[in-house]
Amino acid sequence: MLSQLVKLTQGPSFLMMISMGLRIGGGMIVLPLALRVIPEAQMGLYYTFVSIAGLITLLDFGFAPTVSRNAGYAMGGALRLVAHGVPELRPESGPNILLLSSLTGAVSAYYRLLGLVAGLCLVFGGGYFVANRLHATGLSVNLLGAWMLFAAAQTYTFSSGYWSNLLNGVGEVRRAAINAIISQICGLAVLSISLLLGLTIWSYGCSSLISAIILHFAAWSSFRKICPKIPSEEHTMAVAKDIFRALWPMAWRQGLVLLGAFFIQRGSILICSAKLGLNETAQYGLSVTLISLVCQVSGIPIYVALPSINRMRVSQDFVGIARLFLPRLYGGLGFAFIGMSALAWIGEDLLHLLRSHTTLLSPSALLLLGLVWLLEVHHSYYAMLVLTENRNPFILPALLSGVAIFLIGWWLAGILGVWGLIIAQGAVQLACNNWWPVYLGLRGIHLLPWASRK
Repeated sequence: MLSQLVKLTQGPSFLMMISMGLRIGGGMIVLPLALRVIPEAQMGLYYTFVSIAGLITLLDFGFAPTVSRNAGYAMGGALRLVAHGVPELRPESGPNILLLSSLTGAVSAYYRLLGLVAGLCLVFGGGYFVANRLHATGLSVNLLGAWMLFAAAQTYTFSSGYWSNLLNGVGEVRRAAINAIISQICGLAVLSISLLLGLTIWSYGCSSLISAIILHFAAWSSFRKICPKIPSEEHTMAVAKDIFRALWPMAWRQGLVLLGAFFIQRGSILICSAKLGLNETAQYGLSVTLISLVCQVSGIPIYVALPSINRMRVSQDFVGIARLFLPRLYGGLGFAFIGMSALAWIGEDLLHLLRSHTTLLSPSALLLLGLVWLLEVHHSYYAMLVLTENRNPFILPALLSGVAIFLIGWWLAGILGVWGLIIAQGAVQLACNNWWPVYLGLRGIHLLPWASRK
């Protein structure tokens, strides 16, 4: 029994749970201190920071999941990367390290350029939005500097995160989780000290930057032990172009899906900030953050299994995929349901005990928001399953839903307040996205024999 417990605590699922708990829930560990130190209006400003910074993920154009998936194909012995469908195996057994190295070289060049573009967008575009919010709410213009620091940290995180994506893609989930845990602990330490020193929302920029630097170099050194750098003559411009020709068709499709997802999940916070004020944004943002934490923890078993599922796609092991995917998905959803119910039941009481300046939404609004997010998580993981087939049929539904949710949310927020934002997301998603990816995912692993594939 003891040996099994030790084995469990050393496994990738447990370590990834700790990593994700620290990444999302680590902020919750320090949150009681932050809620006591930072005024409610500034907390609303911080959640605005987070939503604006989320826009730079749209510049990624879906390369992050595409890179991880194709790294998994290379480790599975793929002969070459292809634009659509699962690549064929090469005659030799074992990982295709040369292909993996070529992928790494092309991706590194891409993210160096993209990081520069992202930084300029955050500094100028995001700075303009934050300056307007400061002027409208009467907060000190000095807080614009806090945004600039936060923007620098998010730019660095964005432009260097591909090393962790590569590490996860080749199946080194345990090592990636350990790296993340170390960086997050350091970041939490900086965040706590900064808050105690009275740096308010400046603390988040300081901690994010330190954590990103540590994670970058840890992930880079870990990946290079698996895939040493191939001499430069192997990385010709022709090879890089071939890599991008294989990645781009899936990447731009995923990028458009992410654009829709941003409006679906994060656009409401920007609407809340613009129409309902920073105090209401603080309540809504805190509620979304806690619910998102529960959802992300519930999905850890799925994330751990994705590299294995990618390799099973190459060998067309549909039974293995079903046995790996389905129990993890529905076990996680059960955990999420319990967590959201507890949050609605005792969340506000806990905040009162912590003497928080910021409160949650009402229990009824929190329950409805939780239900909407639970359905969101359910279909999102089925969409991930479909993406392991190296195809993406979700562009139009995601874009149309995202635009509809943003426009309807903008209209209903003026009538129903926060309730309007929740209703807009839930109603639009029920029309298509809550069930369409589920159908495609089950069909793709041959669990719907009556639904023929075209």
